[in-house]
Amino acid sequence: MLEAWARALLALSLGRIDHPEAEQAALAADALARTTGVLPARGLAQLALAWVRGDPTGDLAASARSTLADAGLVAPAWADADDAETDPAAGEALDQANVGATTVAPSTGLVEARCLGNLELIIDGQPVDLATARPRVRSLLRLLLSEPGAPFHHEVIAEAFWPEAEPDVGARNLHAAVAALRRLVEPGVARGSFHLVVRDGASYRFVVAPGSRVDVLQFDRAVETGRTARAADDDVRAEVGWREALALYRGDLLADEGPASWLEGPRERRRQQAVEAAEAVANACYARGDLDDAARLCTQGLRIDRYHDPLWRLLIAVRERAGDQGAARRARQGYDRVLVELGVTADA
Repeated sequence: MLEAWARALLALSLGRIDHPEAEQAALAADALARTTGVLPARGLAQLALAWVRGDPTGDLAASARSTLADAGLVAPAWADADDAETDPAAGEALDQANVGATTVAPSTGLVEARCLGNLELIIDGQPVDLATARPRVRSLLRLLLSEPGAPFHHEVIAEAFWPEAEPDVGARNLHAAVAALRRLVEPGVARGSFHLVVRDGASYRFVVAPGSRVDVLQFDRAVETGRTARAADDDVRAEVGWREALALYRGDLLADEGPASWLEGPRERRRQQAVEAAEAVANACYARGDLDDAARLCTQGLRIDRYHDPLWRLLIAVRERAGDQGAARRARQGYDRVLVELGVTADA
């Protein structure tokens, strides 16, 4: 009996952190609890199983909660989906109350988000403790912040996170995740009064109110400034824009999400824009003879994309022009190694 309780609690804990062995642990705990007849422990195991399978509001979860209630126990608060979100129709009704909330400032204040590198979120001057949220909720937040303010269709979100689930299951999972995300970023706000994570028709988005600071939006504007000024032959303004973009680029977009397929496009776009900025400013520095800065910018760009051929060639030219033969030789050796990795020759 003690082992049944221990395994059930372990399964629930593993489910809480989306551990890769959580489902197997829940199945084993369920089997042991059934064999030993410890029904409350089985309720915990089944709740964990429903959670890791992405269906916290389905029949299995409901049965688990009923079993726990019969024993005088209550499911952990984090495992409880928002009551209004358990019913897709009710979720739709609440979401409609938030349609068109773009002009309403967040009730908790302005938002500051750092998305280039690991995600950092500050609301009303207070950091949001992302560690308290389930991994899937954090991923949903990152998805919405990968293009801040842009709408993401609910089917696109469901396909990204629950690709194998039936449409109705995906919808329930999404409603539960949205409810949890809203509680995370706007705690204490009454239902129907959320202003940060809102629904527009069939889409969800993260609202960026005027006065908020989101580095990826600042980065995009800086890149646009650089490109527009370059097209107008305004070299000074172009360099200002490029340098601002480089200063904002702390690392890959939402790096702490890992290699998520839905991040590939926006992440690669920002990466190449940062390389574009580094190359543009490095060329400007080289042209006016500021060789130290040019070399630093080439190195910075190659840290972002070590296969960017123009930066390798410029770095070698900078080192040779500076008369630093040792540095020039090391740059050529680095370039040669990259060419070998790519299966091409220096003459290609």
